[in-house]
Amino acid sequence: MQPVARRDQHGPCEQSQAPAYSEPWHSTETLLLTPKERPAVLIAEKITFPGEIKANSNCSCWVSFPGKFKAGWDALTTARDEDSVACVFLTTPETGFGVHAQDHQKLGNKCYCYRLYGEEKEWGCWWYKRWLENVRKAVEKGQRLKAVFFPGQVGEGKVSMDKLATSNLWNGVGLGGSQKVELATLDEEGWEYDEVDVMCFLADSFKVGSLVDALHPKSGSWLRAKVLEEVEADVIGEAPVWQLCCAKTGERFVSTHICDTHVAVQELLDHVGKKKLVELLSGCLDNRIANCEVCRLPTGVSALNLRLEISDIASLQMLRDSTLNGTLEESMNAAIKKELNGDSCQLQIDCTRFLELYEDVVLCLTTLTEQQQRIVQDLAKHKAVLLRAPAGAGKTFVTVQRVLETLRKPSATVLFVSPTRALGYHFINWLAMRLSAPGREESLDFIKDVLPRLVMLHEPFDTPYTPIIQEGRIEYSLATNATKFALAVVDEGHNLFGAGCSKVALEDQLDETTEGASMRLAFIELHMNIEELLVLADESQSDAADHTFPEFLYHARLTQVVRSTKRVVQGAASFRWSPCPDERLRAIATDGPPLQSFLFEAAEHKTLAEQYAEQTMRALQQIAQRYAGLGWHRRLALLVPNEQFRAGLWKSLGKRLKDEYPQKNLGLVSFAESLRNLPERLHAFTWAPEKRREQIVLDTVNNADGLEMLMVVCIGLDDKILDDGEGDPQTTFKSCSQLYKAFTRAQFLAMVVQHHVPHGWLEFLATVQFDAGLPPQDDVDGSPQAAEIQRRALLRIQNMVFSNALAGPRTDRDEKQAQKSSLLRASAWLSQELCQCCPWSTSSTPSTSTSRPEPRSGVWDTRSNDIRRVIRPFFQPVQAEDGTVGASVIHDPLKDSLPPTADGSPHRLRDVLASFRDSQRMSRNLAKGDLTEVLLNKENQDEVQRMVKVLAPFFAQYDANGDNAIDFDEFRMVMKDIGPSLSREAQRKIFDAADTDQNGDLNFEEFVACLMSFALEAPPSRQP
Repeated sequence: MQPVARRDQHGPCEQSQAPAYSEPWHSTETLLLTPKERPAVLIAEKITFPGEIKANSNCSCWVSFPGKFKAGWDALTTARDEDSVACVFLTTPETGFGVHAQDHQKLGNKCYCYRLYGEEKEWGCWWYKRWLENVRKAVEKGQRLKAVFFPGQVGEGKVSMDKLATSNLWNGVGLGGSQKVELATLDEEGWEYDEVDVMCFLADSFKVGSLVDALHPKSGSWLRAKVLEEVEADVIGEAPVWQLCCAKTGERFVSTHICDTHVAVQELLDHVGKKKLVELLSGCLDNRIANCEVCRLPTGVSALNLRLEISDIASLQMLRDSTLNGTLEESMNAAIKKELNGDSCQLQIDCTRFLELYEDVVLCLTTLTEQQQRIVQDLAKHKAVLLRAPAGAGKTFVTVQRVLETLRKPSATVLFVSPTRALGYHFINWLAMRLSAPGREESLDFIKDVLPRLVMLHEPFDTPYTPIIQEGRIEYSLATNATKFALAVVDEGHNLFGAGCSKVALEDQLDETTEGASMRLAFIELHMNIEELLVLADESQSDAADHTFPEFLYHARLTQVVRSTKRVVQGAASFRWSPCPDERLRAIATDGPPLQSFLFEAAEHKTLAEQYAEQTMRALQQIAQRYAGLGWHRRLALLVPNEQFRAGLWKSLGKRLKDEYPQKNLGLVSFAESLRNLPERLHAFTWAPEKRREQIVLDTVNNADGLEMLMVVCIGLDDKILDDGEGDPQTTFKSCSQLYKAFTRAQFLAMVVQHHVPHGWLEFLATVQFDAGLPPQDDVDGSPQAAEIQRRALLRIQNMVFSNALAGPRTDRDEKQAQKSSLLRASAWLSQELCQCCPWSTSSTPSTSTSRPEPRSGVWDTRSNDIRRVIRPFFQPVQAEDGTVGASVIHDPLKDSLPPTADGSPHRLRDVLASFRDSQRMSRNLAKGDLTEVLLNKENQDEVQRMVKVLAPFFAQYDANGDNAIDFDEFRMVMKDIGPSLSREAQRKIFDAADTDQNGDLNFEEFVACLMSFALEAPPSRQP
């Protein structure tokens, strides 16, 4: 097969003018392998140096030096006799290598390793004790402290003392690992020090006439050059300047940054051989290596450039996952170690650079899945189409193909309708990447020709705009003559055609005077005539309970999710409902990492915004540790429920980010601001690059419509599930759809930060136990429980009153009869008598005969939760047996107290109460007297005691928050399971009557008295 689109390390190109759906796709992806930083003591010559502090108080003291620069180290220790050196280098057990020193700040006789590295290290920590002693001596003498950084990275790579144990110290930024420990200590102690470039010590290493790699001052690129002469620095300690001559062009220039050409990567290539090294690395990859060569990164670090052939999106995602989770790097280093019979050389993958290229490739993808191909071919046969698809199935991808085909017609115009500008910017980014071909002027001309024929329309749908590009940013100008279009695309159509929405009207079969057009699309005061229409929708992401799409639309459906990992798809499916109950989703991407939860109990002494900022930082710290060295720029989104929440978190989180990651230059932006800039690769050949700042998106879920990010943190999105006639049922749809929408924005990693919301959607995460051995599913059903909750809410909306929809109309007589039931007679005397029968203390929760097993999940990692275990969440989509999505499995706590049910199902509270009432002894005694006499009759004490024991496990189940009491929300769950459908007001009256001590909840005795009273009174009947 001859490729028609090929991408090298510069970017993608498109050459064919054939229809997009018929184009095969072929691309290359780049892996950059750099020398992996390790403790210098493990790889350097075995020469011990204990440090030396001079008696002179006017000298300098060198307190930190990168040990991998042997020439500089030799210059420091031999040529600067007048200076002190606090650095120590212990290489044998006799001098302290592998020896540990007790840290008196740590309990349990632990050594310094735990504070510095988080665990014991093979080289020990005796060196740290000796180094600290040397520095203290220098400080006491008043000597000036100096620390040395990597070339061109002065001031970078520093880590605070409290972050040492959880940081990747050998990430190759600014300082070596031990140096990060040393400078963290200096900062912690408040000792001032000068920061110096290591190039000051390397002048003697570069003789006149030697070949070096030098950083060109104007182009910013590294060139092979010959050293002409060294120019002495004006100030002692400053980096020297070299006169150089480019080996290729003969150009003369000066530079302060030069490197030896014979570095670890080149030495590895020379030692192993290029052919053998390619063979070793190919054994770790599923992709063919097209090229292998040595290059140098902008930082001056030498790297091995691997260009890999990519055949499809599946192989690209597999490469992404193995790169990010570290398995690819581990297997490569294992192969190299085996070949070299040791570990003298290790390589690491530049994840940030890899993702920059990965993101380009994804946007330039042209190959459709088989299902997408069938859909695209089917769409070509119809003028007006409704394309339904779950999040991540490729609705926008298919749309880009369709739009490109239309815009290839010389005068065709396209209308793109979306609820937000951010989604419009995203669509333009995607189009620009597909249209771009680096270094080819005709591609830039093509972009400039296409964009004026694209009209954008966003909420509130009253002003059409034409996009223009200015210095790599998307700007809007007012569109003229925006009345007729060859194609109109309505993205996120579920927002426009939901019940109660009157923002859009659509007509078909216009009169003959409307030349060429077959439909009219109307937005308030705007009226557009269109030839073809494509509406994209996913009702699961809509806040509306029902949707009405025009009948003349042809319906098409995608069910395969290609964007998100299988675990993201399965986790999000817990909150997905569909108008097609039998629809199954198929996840065809990689497994991916588990979804991680950070549930916490809200504290009263702090604002909720401050607590969310703290918990969000916990999540970000785990991302930083798990994917060390990965840039967050346009790869991380923090999603919140509304603008008020966003404003509060913005203020609290912004300062913490600056304090925690000062070297990252992080900034919080909205989706619209982030996506307004075109991808940086386009800047390289069209516009000036933007000033680099790592942008983290912090925005509301509604502003994330149709968008995606590599990593997503869902923050504060949970809400109480409204049921039994309380509140606005529309809230149920909104909270559920927001969760589904938020999780499905993630391509690779999803996290949730949430305070405990009783009766909420995410409460079940307090009951789930993570099991890494459970794989995710390929085929995923929606949650039956979520669907049932949505169904009930829809009935309430349609009938206005939930109780009427489920139980039929209730008369005043029924209500009064229910309120006069014996539940209202649960009073102090009954509670006191039951206390005498109760074998448990009234101050603690009764013990259950059996413990309910926790549901297990390989999708949800709940180990970071900081919350009490919830016994019985209202919503439980995870099964206890195998972790799959489905109806909850409730353990039966009564199996030792009651005979099994006929079908083996769990005992229900309603049946337990009925069995107590209908027992032979109780029935006989009820006929002889009233309720009070029956309960106080000694003949009945055995039966009453048995019932008390039977009700004990139910008390533990309904006490969802574990506070040894039943509050009103938990009591409503009791009432729901008993059966009579009562109004909230009626339930409140019953609850208040049972709460004999009037403290706002029911203790165990009050709970038993209430249910015992109800068991011995026939429940109110319901109208047919």
